[in-house]
Amino acid sequence: MFELTRATTGAWSLTTLYSFSEQFNSPETAYSGVVINATGDLFGTVYGGAANGLLGNVYELTPPSGSGTWTESILHNFTGGSDGEGPVGGLLLYRGALVGTTSDCSQTLVIGCGSTDTSLR
Repeated sequence: MFELTRATTGAWSLTTLYSFSEQFNSPETAYSGVVINATGDLFGTVYGGAANGLLGNVYELTPPSGSGTWTESILHNFTGGSDGEGPVGGLLLYRGALVGTTSDCSQTLVIGCGSTDTSLR
């Protein structure tokens, strides 16, 4: 996760906020952008990295208090069942919930079988 900020001279500066680990339960391929809530938490989806056979997950990054590090939390691991799998799109914040879509419903990659309105929080 990175942040670009513009200095007073007009030059952009890149800061790495968080580096996802390559552990099995951590996000692996983040295709979409993130959404931010009122307290500065970032939410996103990844394809892969889930506990259920790399079917994708939804994560939250919580900013540090002071000069610490960001904290990663996995909010949902997709199962490939009624919740779908392969969340390659972004999330929306809607009435206090995270809403998104998945691209598939099984590892056979049946076209048109993803879920919609997957309310996660």
